Amino acid sequence: MNTFTGKEWGSGKEDPSLFNPANLDCGQWAEAARDFGAQSLTFLCKHHDGFCMWPSAYTRHSVKYSPWKAGQGDVVREISEACRKAGLKFGIYLSPADLNHPAYGRDAAKYNDYYCGQLTELLTNYGEICEVFLDGAQPSPLQQGYDFQRYYRVIRELQPNAVISMRGPDVRWVGNEIGQARESEWSVVPIPVPPDKYDWPDRTALDLGSRKRIEGAKSLHWHPATAAVSLRRQWFWHPGQDSTIKSLPELLRIYRHTVGRNAVLQLNLSSDNTGRIPDLDVARLREFGDALRSLFTTNLVAGIGTTVEPMRTEADGTFMQRLKFQKPRRIKHVVLQEDITKGQRVEAFEVALCEGGKTNKVLQATTIGWKRILDAGDVSAEELLLHITQTRAPPFVTLSAY
Repeated sequence: MNTFTGKEWGSGKEDPSLFNPANLDCGQWAEAARDFGAQSLTFLCKHHDGFCMWPSAYTRHSVKYSPWKAGQGDVVREISEACRKAGLKFGIYLSPADLNHPAYGRDAAKYNDYYCGQLTELLTNYGEICEVFLDGAQPSPLQQGYDFQRYYRVIRELQPNAVISMRGPDVRWVGNEIGQARESEWSVVPIPVPPDKYDWPDRTALDLGSRKRIEGAKSLHWHPATAAVSLRRQWFWHPGQDSTIKSLPELLRIYRHTVGRNAVLQLNLSSDNTGRIPDLDVARLREFGDALRSLFTTNLVAGIGTTVEPMRTEADGTFMQRLKFQKPRRIKHVVLQEDITKGQRVEAFEVALCEGGKTNKVLQATTIGWKRILDAGDVSAEELLLHITQTRAPPFVTLSAY
């Protein structure tokens, strides 16, 4: 609805007749995401204004009462089917806020019944759901009390394999909307009560999982970060904003600062008022995907003649590993990954890029987790020396170069 009103946050008073995309093409959305290299697509089924992209039985504020397809359309159905056709997993965003509903902020129990009813519709009518994206926005001074524990129970019962993200126990919001994870992004974080008693507030502090933060914690929880950022300046499409599409260098920086810092990148795409993602956006998305494939497809470590020595323990309790190429190679990125089935252990490390007995460059960082990407620029090296200088337990790390 915000696409047709020019808003970012609607009022809930919008006329459903405003919603009428002339050329809705969910297949185009899914293909654009797939060609970029995405693994899943999470669709905004309802934003804070309460207008539903499916014919909900619980409200008249939906596509059922719009002129689009004479009230017979269902955008959620179309995009879920398009995702499966494109080989993508499908997730949903259902805003806990709903400024259209009369009980919102006035009768908490009644409103939470309503929300769980809509959540049930989405989780039972559209096949397998990979993610339920929740937030805790309060767009009204009335301050609705969200029964998150109940929401979680509904999700677990109806879609037990779905990841509950952003405001939930499985994946947390990174804390900003600019696509930047922390320099030290810990997936292991302390919580004050058992997981089934916790409402999972937003975590925006710079330090979430250092030794100091977890010391004496009542409970530790595996809670990795997801970083949502928009391809354009704003989350919804608005006319006259083509110039705000992020540049390729900016997108590559965002990738290194999200995926390359132990977080998931969730990139927002917005369709225009005809129902298609603009050609400029699709082209930039394809350019971004092509650049990532060019940068990270050929792992130089997997080349013939490359020698990777086993990790060894030094006398001072640190850890060393040596990797030697058959001949010098030009290296743009060094990538490290921990075996997270054994947890997240590394607290500090450095990688020296050497040639002819000389060190050409030293890259330093703190945490690794699922993935750490270090920008080497463009350095010639015949040898990489990994030195893990601080770790919570013996490390299990894979070293790659591109």
